[in-house]
Amino acid sequence: FEKLPTVRGLDAATLEIAAGMIPQILVAKASKLPPDNKEREVAFSDAAAKFDEFITKYPNSREVESANYSKAIALYQIARYDDAVTALRGNLAKFAQSPTILDSQYLLGLTLGTIANVAAEKATAPDPTIDKNYDDAERVLRDIIAKRRDLALLNDSQFQIGELLFGRGSHAGEKERPALMQKALEAYRAVFPKDAVVNAQKLRVEQFRALSKQAALNRDFANRDALQRIADKEAEKIAIIEARPDQTITAKLKSGMIFFQLGRHDEARVIFDFIDPFAEDADTKKQILYFTTLTYAVQNNVGKAVEKYEAFQEAYKADPIAENLDLVLGGMFLTPGKEHTNAEKAIEFLQRGLETYPSGRYTSELLMQKSMAEVQLGKFDEALKSFQDFLAKGPSKELAVAAEYGIGIVYMKTDKNADAVKTFAEVRDKYPGTDQAEDAAFYVGQLQLGTDAKVAMAELKSFIEKFPDSRMLPEALYALGQAQMASGDTAGAFKSYEQLATKHPESAPAPFSYFDRARSLASEQKFDEVTALMKEFMGKYSENDALYQAYDFVAQIQTSQGKGAEAIATYEEFVEKKPDHPTAADALVKLGGLWKGYAESQGPYLALDATK
Repeated sequence: FEKLPTVRGLDAATLEIAAGMIPQILVAKASKLPPDNKEREVAFSDAAAKFDEFITKYPNSREVESANYSKAIALYQIARYDDAVTALRGNLAKFAQSPTILDSQYLLGLTLGTIANVAAEKATAPDPTIDKNYDDAERVLRDIIAKRRDLALLNDSQFQIGELLFGRGSHAGEKERPALMQKALEAYRAVFPKDAVVNAQKLRVEQFRALSKQAALNRDFANRDALQRIADKEAEKIAIIEARPDQTITAKLKSGMIFFQLGRHDEARVIFDFIDPFAEDADTKKQILYFTTLTYAVQNNVGKAVEKYEAFQEAYKADPIAENLDLVLGGMFLTPGKEHTNAEKAIEFLQRGLETYPSGRYTSELLMQKSMAEVQLGKFDEALKSFQDFLAKGPSKELAVAAEYGIGIVYMKTDKNADAVKTFAEVRDKYPGTDQAEDAAFYVGQLQLGTDAKVAMAELKSFIEKFPDSRMLPEALYALGQAQMASGDTAGAFKSYEQLATKHPESAPAPFSYFDRARSLASEQKFDEVTALMKEFMGKYSENDALYQAYDFVAQIQTSQGKGAEAIATYEEFVEKKPDHPTAADALVKLGGLWKGYAESQGPYLALDATK
């Protein structure tokens, strides 16, 4: 084609066609190259440049619209999205009445959505341009649907609106996500089946062929050729539609994925089970099996989860989609307090994950869970070795921090507090901004409670100041109170305990803060304050395991003050409120002793008067 201009006697129309074919060939070449091939980007860039050359040389050609559209495809493939948008908007402005302009409009919608998705993935703060691009993309696609001129593009637009909303919902906050996902579900449900789209596209081709014949009858040969080219291009779409999976199946698969993201696992599984027999390609079947396995695992349905996992491994072992399956299955067996909790079984899955995906995205999590399971089993040496071997491989910073943090946990669990403090301090200082560094900063202070309360107090204060929203904040406040109490700062300790009880009443350490304060007040013989504090505890934590201890604390004070009747009333109140609680027996024993003591205090029976 490049040599044709040197051939004598060729007409201008042939030369124009040749000039238009060169960039098309470059696009075809680029599309055949693997994504990681450097020549691919070069070929697409060259194609875009050749399309520009064609448009500049033949500005009045009937192929300018097609050239601009094809250029936009090339630019899209190499992530030059803004340039693609410019080309497509140019088509929409110049060829608004063209019978094929909806192709450019559809690609514009896809491109705007891609720009929004890419920006949303990178965003670290709210960006209004992301929402604008999402809105513009949806508006452009919905306009195609409203025009109802091309059923194939209408159907693709309907599906892409679902994709757009699904992606937008995945990046949205917790409040916005459900509404966006619901809109995505509605879009997916409106997708037509393949047969209907193919038949409609065949009818569209016949319409253009009929128009071409009519133009020939009218001796309008230029228009005849243009309409024939459109018919040929539309006919090519039929093969593309027939070759790809039925979009209704894909739409239902995406709907199941949405239900999974929303935590509606039973509904997700109903959809996956329904579409499985109709899935036409291996990739869809693979995704169905993968997500079905996840639904069972997160619901702790061990039998079904393992069954589906083994089926997946047999059919798709080492497939990249399943990098997290071993982690999820291992986590299922580490779920605390369940009948199926089994650290040995968890290690089996976690080790399989490490062997199958040695450089996978979840290597650090697999190692962490495996080592934690080994710690649960008392296999401290194995856990330590797992982390040290991993670090010896020179992992990335993101993976190294997890391993070093894990070593600190092992030292802490084996009471090697000095080594643990040193390790956690290194994690805190080497990896600022990571979750592990935050947790390590807490442990640096908490672990020094038993050795140097003042150092612990300084570290804990620093932690609370740096991480005011940390999930470890309640534990830090409680540990700070302990450090202050040990350092003689009773007022400071009470302030920390009160902050813990007021701001984090549902946290695990909050109840203990009441007893620490009560013991301190009792040592100062401030018994009225002790009683008031314990009664506050009784009101707030009526279902807490330590409820009896609070009643017993009050009753013992009353007994020591010679208020036997009040002590009896305290124990009786507990027995009345918690008659079936195991500690009710302890209260009854105490009541028996108090009544016996009261009876004996009355003197010999024969010496009592009638009223006594």
